[in-house]
Amino acid sequence: MAKTPAGTTTRESTIASALLLRRNMDRALAEITSGRHTVETVLNVSADDAISRLYIVKVLESFVSIGKIRARNVLDELSISHKCQVANLKPLEIAAIIEKFLS
Repeated sequence: MAKTPAGTTTRESTIASALLLRRNMDRALAEITSGRHTVETVLNVSADDAISRLYIVKVLESFVSIGKIRARNVLDELSISHKCQVANLKPLEIAAIIEKFLS
């Protein structure tokens, strides 16, 4: 007996939740760019699903005071993958990133 394909309501709800997450991620990046957050507050916020899903390089690049080149250079120096999500950072990596940008 063949399996029935997922219903359109399942697909629509999945798409809707993905779009909501994308909007929340864009909102979080806009707040970072506007200066409402510091590096320390962003990296220590683990409950915010939108921020935790973002790549660390994208988060750091969004800070006006850091920029793309400096963000990538620091991540390379610390041997942290650019494609690592904020939620997957280890506490020592978070501390090292914060120390680099606060000093």
